Amino acid sequence: MHDEQLEEDLELEIDNQQVSLLPPPDTEYTTMDTAIKETKNFAIQHGYVLSVTGGENEQKKILQCRHAPHRKSMQRSETAEQQQRKSMSGTCPFKVYVRKTKEGTFRTHWNGQHHDHPKPTTMAMYHQCRSLDEDQDILATKLLSEGAVVKEVVTIINKGREVPIAPKDMSNRRQALEKARNAGRPPIQVLLDNLEQEHWIYVVEYEPNGPLTHLFLAHPDSITRFQFAPTVVFLDATYKTNKYGMPLLHFCSRTATEDCYTVAFAFLRGEAESDISWALSQFQERIGFRNTFCILTDRALAQINAIHNVVPEMKIVLCRFHLLAAVKAHFSQLVDLETLDDFMTEFSNTIDQPSKTRFEAAFSELESKYKSIPQGFEYLRKTWLPFSIHFCKFAIDTFTHLGQYTTSPAEGLHRVLKAYILSSKSKIPSTQRCISNYVVNQENELKRKIETEIFGQPGYLRDVPILKKLLGKVSVACLRYLYTNLKAIKAHPEDHCDCKIHTTHQLPCRCVLSKTLRKGQKLTLLHIGRCWWLQAFDIDVDSESSSDAAGMLEPLTQKELYKEKKIKGGSTKAQVPRAIRIAKKLEKKQKPFPKIDNTTNKRNIPHRQIRPHSVPTAMTQMDREESDTNSFLPMSLLMPFDKKAKQRMDALDNID
Repeated sequence: MHDEQLEEDLELEIDNQQVSLLPPPDTEYTTMDTAIKETKNFAIQHGYVLSVTGGENEQKKILQCRHAPHRKSMQRSETAEQQQRKSMSGTCPFKVYVRKTKEGTFRTHWNGQHHDHPKPTTMAMYHQCRSLDEDQDILATKLLSEGAVVKEVVTIINKGREVPIAPKDMSNRRQALEKARNAGRPPIQVLLDNLEQEHWIYVVEYEPNGPLTHLFLAHPDSITRFQFAPTVVFLDATYKTNKYGMPLLHFCSRTATEDCYTVAFAFLRGEAESDISWALSQFQERIGFRNTFCILTDRALAQINAIHNVVPEMKIVLCRFHLLAAVKAHFSQLVDLETLDDFMTEFSNTIDQPSKTRFEAAFSELESKYKSIPQGFEYLRKTWLPFSIHFCKFAIDTFTHLGQYTTSPAEGLHRVLKAYILSSKSKIPSTQRCISNYVVNQENELKRKIETEIFGQPGYLRDVPILKKLLGKVSVACLRYLYTNLKAIKAHPEDHCDCKIHTTHQLPCRCVLSKTLRKGQKLTLLHIGRCWWLQAFDIDVDSESSSDAAGMLEPLTQKELYKEKKIKGGSTKAQVPRAIRIAKKLEKKQKPFPKIDNTTNKRNIPHRQIRPHSVPTAMTQMDREESDTNSFLPMSLLMPFDKKAKQRMDALDNID
């Protein structure tokens, strides 16, 4: 009895809801369009939707409920499964007729049957209720035309609406705008027209009467920035950028401010060695690798072999993050977690050894310590050790890499780029327009950051006298490297300098900084590699003592270069590096000393010319006062702390 009562109450509630779906009143209108529009608006206001049927007949139209059976379904027999697929179809008998009267007006009346469904709680399920007004239509069209993301457009349009629109509505609108923009052109022609209009450097290859196979493209502003100064190149591929599944090869580089940016792209049909070689060849021909110190990539054999084939002289650095992740994943199956952590720490220390001999000894010791897992070391010997010169510190630190050991900056750019791409199912022209927006915004951001560093630096860097001439000319990142080394000199002046930062970062090492401080000089652009410059400068007029600065670019402290030799009188003299001696001889040949007029000497002997002695640079009184008040290193710190240090400092001062 209880169940029957519930069913009766439910039927009564449904009947009340059906009655609340009021039919439109019988009304006369002047035109057919007005009658249909007003009838539809009345239905939406009362919780249901009407759709027009009746074909081309202008004398009579039928408006039936949205949940009525489809006309095509009525004409042909459909199975129950086919009927269930149509979520909006039903058996609602409600209809409204619009007929033309003898007086020429149009009159509406309903068929007298109520709806067989309740009133919906929300009208958002009907696309007729999600239509936009004139202002919203203009706003949505403008946002989508400028490349806004669909979810952002939906959020903006839905503010203040009673019936929210669906993301599918904006996706359909975007496709309609794209179709109108293409004007019947094939996608490949649309792509080429876009590239020509935006002045991109591009190369396209496609099969005869077939699909696109290769596309290389680079923006002129990115090319100009890359060719400004030598730097490094990151080579990495990303996916899910287009509906055709073509991988996108991403060429990235680094600015003086240590920000990663995009140089070029290449859509490829695959990641075979021939495809990568094609992209590298186009990069070398259109842009060039002459300003590249090295290329960073992960352990993709196709990329490594392609680099060796196209630019065999190029240095390669394998991503250390991918290396450690692969080794950890392999050894996690062989040892427990505690042992795995200890092994990874020791393995990281092994690849950081400063020489090849120490690396081999450390690896042998590591293998003997973990001899219970020979299969793991077999994996290392077969998979990674053949490429040890591309990731071990002793090999990488022999050339300039600007401190880049991983391809993480390129991975970060992948994420930023995909935020611009509308969908992973986009066509190539749509993806190219998104890439164009990304490159333009990227260039504007880089210009803003460089201008910021030209006109402003942190206060602690402005208070260092030795860096005065570099402010606004080199990046803050470069100044921080120098500041760190100056602090190290202040804390431990007796420490030995390995001079590797000169090779790896194109920056003066500690011994060069010590000599500059001792002579009371300031660093100039001649001490800093061009990869750290914020803009181009005329270095001929930048430094008052360019010859001294040029000589100081070479590292001066190596153990074999500063062996003291005993000479007559018990004094000591530092052994000058051979490279510096040769450079000074060439300088003397290029700049001969002026002839001396020996008027007092009766016998003029031309080969006995008096050579002026080199006077060491002395600090002026003003410089001493500035050094005592604002200097980063006080003069008392530069005094020798023991006899051996005093001899080393005197030897440095005697080097001209």
